[in-house]
Amino acid sequence: MEKVKKLRSNSVVYCIIIYGILGLFAILCILPIINVLSLSFSGAQQQIILLPKRATLYSYKVVFQEAAYFRALGWSVVVAGGGSLFTATIMFFAAYPLSKADCPLRRFFMIFFVITMLFSGGIVTNFLWFRQLGLLDTPWALIIPFGVQPYYLILFKSYFENIPQAIEDAAEIDGANKMDILIRIVVPMTVPAIITVMLFLIVANWNNYSRALYYLPTKHEYYPLAMFIQNYINGSAVNDYKGDLEKALHKDNIEAAMIILSMLPIVCAYPFFLRFFTKGVAVGAVKG
Repeated sequence: MEKVKKLRSNSVVYCIIIYGILGLFAILCILPIINVLSLSFSGAQQQIILLPKRATLYSYKVVFQEAAYFRALGWSVVVAGGGSLFTATIMFFAAYPLSKADCPLRRFFMIFFVITMLFSGGIVTNFLWFRQLGLLDTPWALIIPFGVQPYYLILFKSYFENIPQAIEDAAEIDGANKMDILIRIVVPMTVPAIITVMLFLIVANWNNYSRALYYLPTKHEYYPLAMFIQNYINGSAVNDYKGDLEKALHKDNIEAAMIILSMLPIVCAYPFFLRFFTKGVAVGAVKG
């Protein structure tokens, strides 16, 4: 009994330490967001420390009147939603056959994909290649070239390998063909992995501005939201408020409002993904 009590006591102490450390990291992550939120609701030229000063909605009013902001928001939805679905679909259908031991040239293709994940031609090579393909200065430059991402292929492949082969064999005996097995059996069983991969891709695509910076050199109207905000912060002529003194004085506050509003779609979508995330994040784990 004494050993059991000692183990329980050690377990409680261990949990307290772990949760304390995680709580500290959570606070460190949340505080900057609170500070930006307070800045977005504050008046011009105010030093903010977590709480707003001279509270006002002026910054949000300016943002909601900015047509270019919502155009950029629309392109972000297209790139994050369509691009993520495009990548996830390709990686899903590539991973399924590669998860089968009898797949011809299975090892060759896996090595091929892993090499592309570890080594890249670089930005200059991509730029020249995109120009040759006619993708530069088009929204497709933000979607099509990034359809193959081997990391997600490996995640899908690991998940497929843990689906009991007996289930597929039983369906085949009942007369189902390969496509029926994939669509009616494998896809429903892989929903947690699909949702998890989609969540990773959406967040990555939503926050990515470097692709637009590199591959949309002149077509600013196709900029996604992250690049639009980056331009505003850097004082781009696209968002030049020199003719309006009040807007110029509120520049920092408007930046904060743009950042907060850009976070809302992901923050609102995340709870819908969360119930699948716990299962999907363990992709590749051994199942009993």
